Amino acid sequence: MNILDIKLSIKRLKKLKKDLRPNSKERIEIFRQIKALKKQLANITIPDPAKEKLIAEILRLEPNFPKDLVNLAKFTLEQLRLHIDRVKNKHRPR
Repeated sequence: MNILDIKLSIKRLKKLKKDLRPNSKERIEIFRQIKALKKQLANITIPDPAKEKLIAEILRLEPNFPKDLVNLAKFTLEQLRLHIDRVKNKHRPR
């Protein structure tokens, strides 16, 4: 799951929780699911060293990349590798 999927799941569970009676078993279970998803979201936002290397490579290849507008840490390793390949192919002389 990526960050957007987790955020959408949390939002959907919050709406369900809002409709349930306070202190009901279902509401408590939904609260636990929300708490687990938030913990998972916090773990995702900390980039791993492999992602850091790929992000540094992207920033080196594209000096004008809008770092402030796009958070590269939210993408998967596969997506980052694909982006690097696209950038390298774009700059390849023909």
